[in-house]
Amino acid sequence: MTKEEILNRTKAILAVIKPAVSQDSINFDTVLVRDLGLDSLSYLLMGLALEKEFDMKIADDARFTTVDDVCEYIQKSNS
Repeated sequence: MTKEEILNRTKAILAVIKPAVSQDSINFDTVLVRDLGLDSLSYLLMGLALEKEFDMKIADDARFTTVDDVCEYIQKSNS
């Protein structure tokens, strides 16, 4: 799976969690807290949705700052 494919699926998840944010405004450099306004509950929901979408487990100590961090983690986990 390419990083672009992961990005598109991640954008769809983020659009459900934060409906006020346009998918077009989300890219690899998007900062989850600053740009999307993710709080602790949104962050948790994102993690659960990513685990389901990509059929994987995210480590409890995993920390993501940007969308690129998320995509890199998923890509490494699925390789």
